[in-house]
Amino acid sequence: MVPYANYIKKLFILLVILSSSRSYSVTNHPNEKGTDERVLKELIQLFINEMDVKYGLSCVGDGGRSREKIETISLKLSTNRRATLEEAREIQVNALERFLEILNTSERIKPYLLTHPFPIKDLGISIMFISKITDRFFSDGTVCSTMNARDKIFYDIRDVFDTTAFSS
Repeated sequence: MVPYANYIKKLFILLVILSSSRSYSVTNHPNEKGTDERVLKELIQLFINEMDVKYGLSCVGDGGRSREKIETISLKLSTNRRATLEEAREIQVNALERFLEILNTSERIKPYLLTHPFPIKDLGISIMFISKITDRFFSDGTVCSTMNARDKIFYDIRDVFDTTAFSS
């Protein structure tokens, strides 16, 4: 029987792969950028600037789903700092709340959203904590990554002395 932690780790990897393969990039959409994409890109940039100042986060990927209107948005963020479980949770929750606030208070994006106010269930933010020296996840018991899905926050913690990872 596969331990729970390994199951969550595999689920996390699968979700990242699926979200990457089924999403379009706001910044690299194959069609000419429409007004909705330009406005969304400006809001994402505003958000990233704030998160950079506050937590040292940078955007390493974005995407979502849009047919007639914007249905989902996903952001992949990265930082070169360590974080305890409590710090990682605070950063993840603050990032989710702040981006939703930016999105839902913008009158410019409102006509392009499928649902207003934009629901948290349609927003995915993942954060990776990467060593600047090795360009790899920290493996010292601090958090490696966080992500939200299904109204939960998932954490990945790696420890070189422990062969199992903690996720919840």
